[in-house]
Amino acid sequence: MDHEQWEQAPQIFVDTQIITLFKFLETPEKFWPEGATQGRFVITTPIVCELEAIKDEHYSSGQRKRAKMLLDYLEDADDSPRKRKILSGETCLEYYWPESNDITRAGNRFRVHGPDERFIAAIMDASGGSQSKYYVLSDDVGIRLRCKHILASSQKLLKAYKPPQELRYPAEVFNLPQNVKLAVKQLGLELAEAMREEEG
Repeated sequence: MDHEQWEQAPQIFVDTQIITLFKFLETPEKFWPEGATQGRFVITTPIVCELEAIKDEHYSSGQRKRAKMLLDYLEDADDSPRKRKILSGETCLEYYWPESNDITRAGNRFRVHGPDERFIAAIMDASGGSQSKYYVLSDDVGIRLRCKHILASSQKLLKAYKPPQELRYPAEVFNLPQNVKLAVKQLGLELAEAMREEEG
């Protein structure tokens, strides 16, 4: 697909768990909306912030690895002339970086309070100047429900849909990153020392 064809394709805004809990990076074409002929996946800044925390601190080594891989892909996309990374012939990844704390659309003011609101606000901001329609891909039923109601007034939201559950990774073992292990160990040593001083 050339640049103009990608620009005409509907955007698919991706929530964090799709990247960390599902086989999205292995088989992105299986996460297209029903009936779609291409996948133009968009990652927003609120999702990048969550992935940064997962990359550095999550107990699952698999989730840390997938978060880092996606962030590396986004850096490649951001460095490219067209601001996208082609994952396959009909699937690409894009990064939408602006983030707003207060969004007004069609006279309705949407205040941003937490991570879910930041994600929805970024979608509103990204789609505000575009004529193309879009999807939201999330495993969070709360996100899907709120998107259906909050974003419905724009008449651009085609669907908020969930991923194929058979592509979810099995539960992963508890495996803290080394820096967290060291911090916990140090905290234990300091606590033991404090208890000894208290007893003395």
